[in-house]
Amino acid sequence: MDFLTYLDKHEKDLVKFAQALVRINSVNGNEIEVARIIQRKLKKYGINSKLLGKGERKNLIAQIGRGRKSLILNGHIDTVPLGDPKKWRFPPLSARIHKGRMYGRGACDMKGGVASLVFALIALKECKANLEGRLMLVLTWGEETGLFGIKELLKKGLKGDAAIIAEPMSSIKNIEIGARGVLRLDLETRGKSAHSGSLSQKGVNAVTKMAKLLLELENLKPRYKKHKLFPPPRISPGTIIEAGEAINIIPDKCKAQMDCRLSYGQTDRSLLQDIQKVINRIKRQDKEFRVRVRKSCYIPPTIIDKKEDIVKVSRKAVKEILGSRSELEVSGGVTDGAPMVEKGIPAVVFGPSGNNIHSENEYVEVRSLAKMAKAYALAAREFLKGEYRYDRRA
Repeated sequence: MDFLTYLDKHEKDLVKFAQALVRINSVNGNEIEVARIIQRKLKKYGINSKLLGKGERKNLIAQIGRGRKSLILNGHIDTVPLGDPKKWRFPPLSARIHKGRMYGRGACDMKGGVASLVFALIALKECKANLEGRLMLVLTWGEETGLFGIKELLKKGLKGDAAIIAEPMSSIKNIEIGARGVLRLDLETRGKSAHSGSLSQKGVNAVTKMAKLLLELENLKPRYKKHKLFPPPRISPGTIIEAGEAINIIPDKCKAQMDCRLSYGQTDRSLLQDIQKVINRIKRQDKEFRVRVRKSCYIPPTIIDKKEDIVKVSRKAVKEILGSRSELEVSGGVTDGAPMVEKGIPAVVFGPSGNNIHSENEYVEVRSLAKMAKAYALAAREFLKGEYRYDRRA
């Protein structure tokens, strides 16, 4: 039996496995239970795996095949918080299937894709596919909060000739070859506390100073280079705000966090320069304005050459399985692919279809799970057959 037929026969098993993963609460810190279920599934088919990390934060690595050439199949096993259960059509950990859609936190982002990767690996192993190299399954913790798992593995020496990441896509047939970057900042304005009813103490309200800054930053037009695949940058000031001790005390300190998505040609330095111009302008108008800016996270924008082998085999696989030509995209958000590309591992992203990621009523299209498993298996077999010889040094 060939591996595509195998996946057809085991589609129901794949869907049930995806449901089992979704039913585990792995919100930013409880990934180990998901990793153990996957580990047991792999062991059932004679595939050994390792759990790497400390405490409840574990990465999982498994491998089939031997040889110098290697391909990474990547996904993350954490999720964002569940949101308001009252706004969900079905309970967020129910993995309920309704009209062809599986509902639940992480169903689309990205336990559905993880399940497809696992079954792609199993299918290739069970059908003794001719792999002239190593196929590695790399599942990570802490992707949603800072790509911590993949960064940890890369720091410890994880290497590969290419990677496929099973993140969901805007269209099931499209493939991402890059991503906008991220710059996250901690802002803190300072004022002077005072009794709100005092006739002699004016005080300086740090919150209104912060409001002034956030409103200016919301209208910031940062510098960047236009690229046909890259969406423009997006500045989101004040996503989290903290201030005040009591309703009758003028606050002397206000903290806010700022999330910036960087487009082509932007760096942390260039955006910080743009932000400093805004700060300087406010200071000229307001002599009491004081602010401190601290960088908490930076991931540069990334893009790989469309001539890379992994792009070619992925497009070929998607066309064969879905019957349509794929379009190349750049992601608005960041994936584990960004630090891999920085380390010289070309990565592509394509995955199951669904919607409402990071929101209530997240779902994945059930039929897309087996289709993606086939595409991953086919792309992996083609990549590790050595048919493509694109030299990045040329």
